[in-house]
Amino acid sequence: MAILNSSTFPPGSSRAFIDAILRQQQRVEDTSNQGSSNEQALTQVQKAVNELSSALEGTTATATSALQTANSAKDDAAAAQRAANSAGNGVGDLNMNAVLKNITDPQTVGGPLGAANFRVGGVQVVGARVGGWTPVTGTQQRGGINADQTFNASAAYSQAEANAVASGLRESRRLIAALYGAMAAHGLIG
Repeated sequence: MAILNSSTFPPGSSRAFIDAILRQQQRVEDTSNQGSSNEQALTQVQKAVNELSSALEGTTATATSALQTANSAKDDAAAAQRAANSAGNGVGDLNMNAVLKNITDPQTVGGPLGAANFRVGGVQVVGARVGGWTPVTGTQQRGGINADQTFNASAAYSQAEANAVASGLRESRRLIAALYGAMAAHGLIG
């Protein structure tokens, strides 16, 4: 670019004209210098953007991998919880409610215990519930009765003899009702 000064103008040029042209030249030089400076700044900004972009790509890949690992761990934990819940529906909490084999001390189980039957010394003592029973009504008697009691029966059957047999039959029926009630309450029949 040609550099102008007051000596490069034709003689007789007005001072205002020369000053205006020199100011314009200065503005052009300032703009040119500013453009060069802006280009350098733009190059530096572009370089920083490229570096951040590369770092962001690495961070995104790492974050994606971490998220996949976390989701996989969450799925594994959910599967383990389902398995634990499924196993927990059996005997119960094995730390607190376990029936241990080959233990001679008395054992207690709190909570529900599922089994097809219970055996003592190889003999079944409790099996599956027997259904189809109709509930008993009337008075239940849990006291004992004389299973060997005899009742008189004469040839003419007196009213007293008939009442004695009826009383004995009532006593037996009440005991049967009490036994039914106990077995139903226990869950053996129902």
